[in-house]
Amino acid sequence: MERLKNSTMNQPDNKASNKNLKETAAKENLYSPIAKGNNVIGLFFLLSSILHALLLLIPLPRQVNPELEPEEPISTEENVQITQLPPPQPSPSPSPSPSPKPSIQLQPSIIEPQTTKLPRKLPTQNALQPSPKLTQVVPPKPQIPQPQPERSVEPKQIVSPEEPEPPEEPEPPEEPEPPEKPEPPEKPEPPEEPEPPEEPEPPEEPETPTNPFASDNFPVYPNAQSGCFGRDTCNEVSGVSSFRNLSRDLQKYLEEDGYTLELQEDLEDTGVEIFEVSKDGEKQYLSVLDSGELGNAIYVLAPKPITSLEELEQSE
Repeated sequence: MERLKNSTMNQPDNKASNKNLKETAAKENLYSPIAKGNNVIGLFFLLSSILHALLLLIPLPRQVNPELEPEEPISTEENVQITQLPPPQPSPSPSPSPSPKPSIQLQPSIIEPQTTKLPRKLPTQNALQPSPKLTQVVPPKPQIPQPQPERSVEPKQIVSPEEPEPPEEPEPPEEPEPPEKPEPPEKPEPPEEPEPPEEPEPPEEPETPTNPFASDNFPVYPNAQSGCFGRDTCNEVSGVSSFRNLSRDLQKYLEEDGYTLELQEDLEDTGVEIFEVSKDGEKQYLSVLDSGELGNAIYVLAPKPITSLEELEQSE
């Protein structure tokens, strides 16, 4: 009987204790940092999703590619008047009005604690566990794309229509040309007289090769008198120191005129010097002799050498 009384007495105590536990659990849920942190994170996620949706709805400016724009045909007509209009003022693009943020009312969530059978003698304070510390999570800032500046479009030039040209006046008809007068008949030209036949030129005589040792072609030493001992090629020179000096002067004089002289024989005792003289394939002998008179000498050109005055006298 006592146990029944005690049990009946303890039932209202258990109900009261359960009710107190529920109230304390609800208060702890309202003021616990874990619940507050979950509510703040949910609020940030909701705001970020709303901002992203608004950014996607903003219209972007149109990008115009100048290469894809059709070019205006170039008119080849003349007398085209072009009037340039003032450029229109670009109208400011309407900025999107920010949509009002919906007010979000947070309602405290009441978490009903699970009813567990607690021992009778366990105090209510020992049943509560210490709440862990909450680290605040900062949500990333949403990146707002910057709108691109609109490209200013230059106004196209308006081409005024070409004025119609006045009709051309008809040209007057050409006057008929007067008929040409008939030309008088040309007089017949007299027949040309036949030219006399050209006389044939006489054939040129072949040039005979000149003999370099002829009396007319062989040079004569200055101040010399030709014709001594009856010979055209015998020359007597006066005013010389000796016949040997005359032979040296004759050698230089004839070599300057293209003759070649070669000393053949030196007869000093007889008073004779003989040179072999050649030119153009011809050859003769030049003999220089002492005349026996003071200051006089003789030179003779002959086909053979002359060694003395006696030989010269005999060959006359």
